Amino acid sequence: MKKREKEPERTFVFRVSLEGQPRVWRTLELLEKQSLHHLHLGIQQAFSIKGRALYAFYLSGKRWDSDTEYGGPMSGSPKKAKKAILGKLTLDKARPILYLYHFEKELWFEVEWTDEKRAEPKKSYPVVLGGEGELAPPPPAFDEFLPAPLKSLVQELKLKVFAWDPASPKPRSPGEIQESKKLVDALKKLLHEKGESTWPLLEEATGMILADWLLSLPQDFVRRGLAEDALDLCDTFSRLCEEAYFKCEKALVLAAIDKKRKQKAALEQIQQVALRYPLLAEELTKQVGFLVEASKDPSVHLPEDPRIWSKVAEFFWKIDHVGPAERFFRRALDLAADDIYERELILAKFVAMLEENERQEEAIELIRSELDRG
Repeated sequence: MKKREKEPERTFVFRVSLEGQPRVWRTLELLEKQSLHHLHLGIQQAFSIKGRALYAFYLSGKRWDSDTEYGGPMSGSPKKAKKAILGKLTLDKARPILYLYHFEKELWFEVEWTDEKRAEPKKSYPVVLGGEGELAPPPPAFDEFLPAPLKSLVQELKLKVFAWDPASPKPRSPGEIQESKKLVDALKKLLHEKGESTWPLLEEATGMILADWLLSLPQDFVRRGLAEDALDLCDTFSRLCEEAYFKCEKALVLAAIDKKRKQKAALEQIQQVALRYPLLAEELTKQVGFLVEASKDPSVHLPEDPRIWSKVAEFFWKIDHVGPAERFFRRALDLAADDIYERELILAKFVAMLEENERQEEAIELIRSELDRG
């Protein structure tokens, strides 16, 4: 019996124009299973916007409407763009939505849903279909006017931060960790000498993701025997930005330093932060508390969020508890459902763990089954 051919997937076409300048526009085509985060990436590509910054979509078409806001990573929005699948959103051709890029410079775009099509085989989406006009050139980068020592550090940070791939499952090499430590030490020295008011300038220069890069370092430091440096990093930068996240990362460092006391160390840190920031208690529970509970009982009911289950899996992987790690990775994939972006992040780490444990055939089978999902 001849196998029935799969019907081509539906795509959405959007016209994106610079607010107040309708002659500056682009048309984009995306798959219905892609997310608002993919639309954000497509807009960046279409308008040749360089760097990274906070962004958000407002489905009501009203500026700063928190009820319909979907934000990017670290934006603070409770609803995340990468979890907002286009085919599941209530879109209206008569009502454009708004897209904001860069919360300080406020570059606003109108996004109109104009058409539906069918995906072409082997074609990569998003696709830029056409457009007219160019964005005004940005003003000279502020770091051009900085003193030489500060300018040199900014350039090094840019190279390091922009080369960093947050989705990569590959751990940093000893050389990379040492280079990162030298940069962190130089950064701390500069902040000590010039004052903490220098921090916003450094953050601006790196496209607002310097804190993300710093948050990725403590666990690597611990693996290289640099536990004290990891704790100092968390303490230093928790005073400058993303305080709750750095304190949560400190809890994970404390847990990793002494596995026998990991529950106690992490719990003490959670309690300390929660007492000082009671409104963040729920978020802290999601970020760290689940690790403590999972360490006690792998069958514990965690929040139904694939990122949380994936992070738990990574935690167990790092302390060589591969069995629980595998269970948590599989549950994370179940929860990710049709979110392609989320599944790719989880799968990359899951496959890396299997290969690290010489389970290449299982890794290949996992990749094959993911491809079969379509």
